[in-house]
Amino acid sequence: MWAARRSVTLVLEIEVQADYDTRSGYGVDGIEAGYRQVRCVVKVAADGSAEQVAQVLEEANRASPYLHVWREPQDDRIEIRGAPGD
Repeated sequence: MWAARRSVTLVLEIEVQADYDTRSGYGVDGIEAGYRQVRCVVKVAADGSAEQVAQVLEEANRASPYLHVWREPQDDRIEIRGAPGD
């Protein structure tokens, strides 16, 4: 979408990498659940200039809800319905 606004054709190959400790899923004391680091490796082929491509990617990253979730603390809530005994 961001590339189309700038009349730039992009072909992206995106690899998402993450570091985490799976012991948290087993209840090991002192091991916090969650990712330690998340990395995105982006391979780009484009018909625009390097400057145009950089601008498109910057705009897209700034507007990405996925990157926002990784960058900022979230107000997460869990509501359980229909528990036994209700």
